[in-house]
Amino acid sequence: RSSPPSVRGFLRRFWQRSCDHRGTPEAPGRVLALLRCSDVTDVDPSDRSDVVTGMAYEVEMEDWPAVLEALDIRERHGYTRTLA
Repeated sequence: RSSPPSVRGFLRRFWQRSCDHRGTPEAPGRVLALLRCSDVTDVDPSDRSDVVTGMAYEVEMEDWPAVLEALDIRERHGYTRTLA
């Protein structure tokens, strides 16, 4: 099951360089980063929408270990696991 939620207090920007998903080690590409508004100081105030929309997926309890392992590999260069 999935749903399109919104979260306040975050910005999404192409500020993360990546040679895994885009580009090469010599010429990294850009991928979206999800940033806390409180961590960003150099954004134009007119560009400071603090609502990010996305897609949330319900994960069965028995599937959590495999899902987290896959995310740890996919997001290894810019991923901080935070579970609530």
